[in-house]
Amino acid sequence: MDETKNVRDDRLEKLKKIKDLGIDPYPSKLKFDRKLISTALDSFGSEIAVAGRLLSLRGHGNVIFADLVDESGKIQLFFQKKVLNDQFKILKLIDIADFIAVKGKVIKTIVGEISIDISEFQILVKSIKQLPSMWYGLKDVEERYRKRYLDIILNNEVKNRLTTRSKIIDSIRDFLTNRGFIEVETPTLQPVYGGGFARPFSTHHNKLDTDFYLRISDEMYLKRLITFLNIQQKKF
Repeated sequence: MDETKNVRDDRLEKLKKIKDLGIDPYPSKLKFDRKLISTALDSFGSEIAVAGRLLSLRGHGNVIFADLVDESGKIQLFFQKKVLNDQFKILKLIDIADFIAVKGKVIKTIVGEISIDISEFQILVKSIKQLPSMWYGLKDVEERYRKRYLDIILNNEVKNRLTTRSKIIDSIRDFLTNRGFIEVETPTLQPVYGGGFARPFSTHHNKLDTDFYLRISDEMYLKRLITFLNIQQKKF
């Protein structure tokens, strides 16, 4: 608990220093025309700008390496003091989990890793809380389910599963839409619940002074809608 508080206090102090420098740590606009990291990985030799979350920082004197991730992938960043000059000092106020935008030339390091040689960067979000260790991650199943947002950040398998699920739902939606189906929403809270033997969650609507139930089944409202649509079609 003390360690967590110390990290938070340290990051709050850095946040104050960033503001004292006249830098907005939560800007509303990006300075650069941002591309996806996946595009940058295929743009060797080109000048490009990307944005994302920092997952690692490795300092080596006048050079700092970092890993940046967005929804499309991960890329290494290469910060040089001789290129950034005074802006290089600001990197001391940046931590893992912060969001930044960077601009520079896509190069290959000595070991052949695609990287961006940074010529300019912008702080987008200063994170006050630290991420769990990237090495140990989230191992406790209970914590993983209670903090799905962290699970998605740290575990690519979970992120990929979420992305795949979204694509499947989009494909099903497109398939049905192209065949004349329409998508509708039924009430989430219902005055009379229906469906099987489940025990519904109940709540009180203060404005209407009425009890409502969290829906168990969409069946009754969908049947009403189908009946209404059939009646409308017969009128014409």
